[in-house]
Amino acid sequence: AAMKGVELEDGLVMPTAVSARRIGRGTWDVELTIAEGKTREVRRLCEALNLQVDRLVRTKFGPVKLGTLESGKTRPLTARETEIIGALTKGGARSKHTTGGARRE
Repeated sequence: AAMKGVELEDGLVMPTAVSARRIGRGTWDVELTIAEGKTREVRRLCEALNLQVDRLVRTKFGPVKLGTLESGKTRPLTARETEIIGALTKGGARSKHTTGGARRE
């Protein structure tokens, strides 16, 4: 259902990728890739699909992989990340990648 899109109050949410694996009785690990990242979009998407979220982990923000970055912490961008973000933002063109700082929420 999520791959077809879900209508929320601020528009259609359509993940670009979804994968799921069973990790226990009635418990699943779901990985979603979204292009925009509106406020609480993943939680609202799951709620609309009657899915309970026990834990939510951001692993990537645009081209920035967060790795082992602790919750609430920041790190400097690498030279490559800076280069990619610069290329994505040249001329004000919008991209599916977001360009905020590296931060785990």
